[in-house]
Amino acid sequence: MSSEIFHKLQNDFAGIEGPGTKEIVEKIKISAPWLSETQLEREHRNFDAWVNGYGPLQEILADRKITDLFVNGSGSVWVDRGFGLLRITSEVGNEKILREFINYLALQRGRLFDDAHPFFDAELERGLRLHAILSPLVEGGIHISIRSNQSRTGSSSNWLEPEVSKYLFKIIRARRSFLISGGTGAGKTTLLSAMLEMTEVTERILILEDTHELRINHPHVVQMQSKLANSDGAGEWNLQDLIRQALRMRPTRIVMGEVRGREIIDFLLALNTGHDGGCGTIHANSARDVPSRIAALGLLHDVSREAMNAQLGSAFDLLIHLHSVNNRRSIESINLVKEISGVVEIIPAITINSDFGINKEIGFEEFEKML
Repeated sequence: MSSEIFHKLQNDFAGIEGPGTKEIVEKIKISAPWLSETQLEREHRNFDAWVNGYGPLQEILADRKITDLFVNGSGSVWVDRGFGLLRITSEVGNEKILREFINYLALQRGRLFDDAHPFFDAELERGLRLHAILSPLVEGGIHISIRSNQSRTGSSSNWLEPEVSKYLFKIIRARRSFLISGGTGAGKTTLLSAMLEMTEVTERILILEDTHELRINHPHVVQMQSKLANSDGAGEWNLQDLIRQALRMRPTRIVMGEVRGREIIDFLLALNTGHDGGCGTIHANSARDVPSRIAALGLLHDVSREAMNAQLGSAFDLLIHLHSVNNRRSIESINLVKEISGVVEIIPAITINSDFGINKEIGFEEFEKML
């Protein structure tokens, strides 16, 4: 749909909720009387996609198996359906159409997307997260990245080995606090969702996230989401604000969807005030990298490495690290988190080999006693 026709329809139907098909088609005829009946029908579908769907990305995102979509300017489009990136030939429109659509999404949320506001993040629906960025921050025009989590794609934790699942169940029921680490796409959110579904039905689970990604089947879940400031710089609520609110809501278990910034300090402090069973995820290349990554986040906000290590060692009992083996998600290791003389040590309890067999490591005996 051309942006001219779209803006004309927007103005015509401003303040009208759910305009009918006949009214929309009549307005399109007036705006573009040269269109054939087939073209009219297509423009009507396009307008509905802009207002109620994903605009020029509607056709691609109708495929619910897609876990990632990347539009690199108007040059190439790539998707991942769980088996690696694949270039596709779907038509998504030119630079102008894509910019118009993303700006339309931004305006709906009280924000702007233009040369003065060259990046934008939004949740299109539950489990569907969009990021868009403009030049000169990126070469080649507008770039759009869309990430879909397991609640939309229908994927689950069926890649877990039954023997490993038994240990995960025991971790949850023993109310041990834990972090899940791994690279992008390793399955951290999927695993955390699966483990939270193992909790007792009597628990009250408070989930704190920047974007709604965790979807769990449990009768008592409170989901809280941070909020960016609007175009006037007002209305921001960050994860630190949510942690303070959560502590006043009598949580049985506090869950941080992903730790990536200043909130780690408040999260560790919260878990050290008698809240057992806390958990979350963090990006890391290896299990042994996690303490350094968390210490670095603390140092960025003037908290010493020693203080972060002391808080980390007492807040978390276990670290579960994920990786990929032959394009298949897998748990690489379950580790003890121990603070010894001011240094946090990651001690392997269980490792999973390339044949997905379980190896008992140096920390296994202590791990079993925890459960």
